[in-house]
Amino acid sequence: MRVLLTADEVSTWTGGELYVFELAQGLRRRGHDVAVHVMHTGPLAEELQREGIPVLHRPSQVRWRPDVIHAQGSIGTRAALATHRGVPVLFVCHSHDRWTQFVPLHPSVRRYAGVSQVCTDALLRNGTPPERTLVLPNFVDTATFTRRPPLPAQPRRALMFSNYAKPGGYLDAVEAACERMGLQLDHLGTGTGTATRNPSQVLPGYDIVFAKGRAALEALAVGCAVVLCDFAGVGPMVTLAEFDRLREANFGFAALTRPHEPDVLCEEIKRYDAADASRVCDRIRAEASLDRYVEQLEETYRVLIDEAAQLPRASRPALLERTRVHALTFAVRTYRRIPIERRWQLRPLVGKVLRAP
Repeated sequence: MRVLLTADEVSTWTGGELYVFELAQGLRRRGHDVAVHVMHTGPLAEELQREGIPVLHRPSQVRWRPDVIHAQGSIGTRAALATHRGVPVLFVCHSHDRWTQFVPLHPSVRRYAGVSQVCTDALLRNGTPPERTLVLPNFVDTATFTRRPPLPAQPRRALMFSNYAKPGGYLDAVEAACERMGLQLDHLGTGTGTATRNPSQVLPGYDIVFAKGRAALEALAVGCAVVLCDFAGVGPMVTLAEFDRLREANFGFAALTRPHEPDVLCEEIKRYDAADASRVCDRIRAEASLDRYVEQLEETYRVLIDEAAQLPRASRPALLERTRVHALTFAVRTYRRIPIERRWQLRPLVGKVLRAP
């Protein structure tokens, strides 16, 4: 199949950008023609190009008409819809509270998916048809995040794995809890200046990892015991008994329901069970691998292509629609060149523009 991936940005090593990066690689390995359309590029996009995967600044630059569009991001999706009229779209929402993660309803968008139930509920509140809205849980590249040796009976080393953790914030509570429990705590993330391009090489050295979302999924795939924790709050230790509920929440926002207090964190650290963590790792590697995810996507793509073939042939997009997409793209690219301190003052205005019909 010919698959066009869209995203507003593929630049740095953050969750949504890595999703597109790894998915492009996974589809390519399965023999599909893949191109990636993004507004903002950086080192991550350059790495894709070195691997022979085209990275485009305009969806019209692709040399073939796509069979299906796998879309993320509001502006990139609108540009693809205006350019490739009639091509079926799978739109994936990665955040429940960012206006950049929603698109107006469009007949070519055949499925709307959230990476968690919270994101799916946000799509439904935004008016997506329930019969075409689903949960599409995230994946982990198990070929990169290989399994560590068995965990010790008692934990010794812990890792705060988050770009949001920094001194003076909730990191202080994690440090206090680890000190109380006799754990050596290290940090991994931009907030502490310790980010790395290769977390898969770091995670096997730790017994307990504090993380959420994609970071939690990666740590679980390695075989670490994971306490869900990030800026939104503290969640439970991921156990086999709670696996299904936490997986549906993408190990993220909906599970982080308790305050950042050392007592709360100590309570979860005490639930450490090496054997249970190993069983959780088994399920993650069996059910959430990139290869399995791509296989499921292939089935979804075929359904969307068949549905689109039954629809009336789409007309050429109106000049107004195409002009509006170009104007929005120019506005957002200009906005990204503004110093970060000025952007905060302009965010309300930009949000109103992008949410306009």
